[in-house]
Amino acid sequence: MASAVSETDIYNRALTKLGSDLITSTSQNIERARTMDSLYAICRDRVLRECAWNFAIKRDTLSADATAPEFDWDSRFALPNDFIMMIETDNQSKFRVEGPYLFSNEANSLKIKYLYRNEDTSTYDTVFIEALAALMAYEACEKITQSNTKKAELLRDYTVTVQMGKQRDGQEDDAVEEPEDSWLTARF
Repeated sequence: MASAVSETDIYNRALTKLGSDLITSTSQNIERARTMDSLYAICRDRVLRECAWNFAIKRDTLSADATAPEFDWDSRFALPNDFIMMIETDNQSKFRVEGPYLFSNEANSLKIKYLYRNEDTSTYDTVFIEALAALMAYEACEKITQSNTKKAELLRDYTVTVQMGKQRDGQEDDAVEEPEDSWLTARF
């Protein structure tokens, strides 16, 4: 699952998809390096939000904020600084994310599982790397190649790769048994 890649490797994977020359470092003072550098963080965070990538899941216990919400909820919890997307709470509590806060009816603390802004490329799944490179290539396509024709191919590449990531990450989790539906079992 983990691979020994650097940000430069990811930039170069995107540049390869564009048919462009490669770079030697992310800080190289040339147009294609600056373009990739300007896209990297936002594309990384976008791809992280596409799928509950197992390498980017974190657990935390949040303490209730001293300031209660104005209405609808009993408690407010500050989200972690590296928060990307909520997955679940430990007891399936209802919640709502608004800005930098999570609202819930839990009183003092809340255990959460969430996607975090994982910046350690050595932990990235290879399918995630491919998806990130495809999105970066898609976003940089016109600027680097001065061509709009390759964009549709890159978008398909990105979409297929993310779908593959969802399938693969789903295979690494226990199967969740759905509760029996009384309407369906009433006939038996």
